[in-house]
Amino acid sequence: MNAFYRSVFVMAAKDIRMEFRRKSLLLSLLVFAILLCVIMDISLDGKRQLDEGIVSGMLWTTLFFVSAVGLVRSDRFEMEHKGWYGLLLAPIDCGAIFYAKFVSNLLFAWLVDTMVVIVFFFLFDEPLPHSPILFIITMVLGSVGLISIGTFLAALGMSNPMADLLVPVMLFPLSVPLLIAVTQLTSMAMNGAGFENSTIWFVLIGGYDLIFLALPFLLFEFIVEV
Repeated sequence: MNAFYRSVFVMAAKDIRMEFRRKSLLLSLLVFAILLCVIMDISLDGKRQLDEGIVSGMLWTTLFFVSAVGLVRSDRFEMEHKGWYGLLLAPIDCGAIFYAKFVSNLLFAWLVDTMVVIVFFFLFDEPLPHSPILFIITMVLGSVGLISIGTFLAALGMSNPMADLLVPVMLFPLSVPLLIAVTQLTSMAMNGAGFENSTIWFVLIGGYDLIFLALPFLLFEFIVEV
């Protein structure tokens, strides 16, 4: 078991170092997020005082597309440089490879999401959430679910030349329950509702996160061998 966790730590640290060294993915995702926000702002035609539900929906739409693009490009880089085959040939559990990818993608996503949220609230001139703790918890748990299923799908479509298109297409229907829950909780955080009536949404997010953290671990070895 110690060897398992050590393998996860070493591979995740390697991925994080690689991302910060090349910096191109981080910068491109930020530019992509800014463009999405600008397009939404233009489509609103200068309207302000938006409903909290609309604001939270736009925020998570931006985070969804940024996460989907980032997951595909991250794995594609390793596939193009044959690093993926080296991982599969290494004497380590395939589950450790999945969790290492998940941890590195999650930490990177939290960094990108933080920057995207700052840009989003700045461009739309929206007030900060009235319940910041609820907002932060929602962002953290939402990212865990989105990155867990996204990491699995990115590995599933890694060898497919159409992965850039297929992964977002597969990711959206699978993440609909999660997106509904996080949008509702974000809306509650925006209007200051706090944790009232939030139990059902936290149960939904928690169940989703647990399923897509356990299921890929069980299926990952089969997927990478196909």
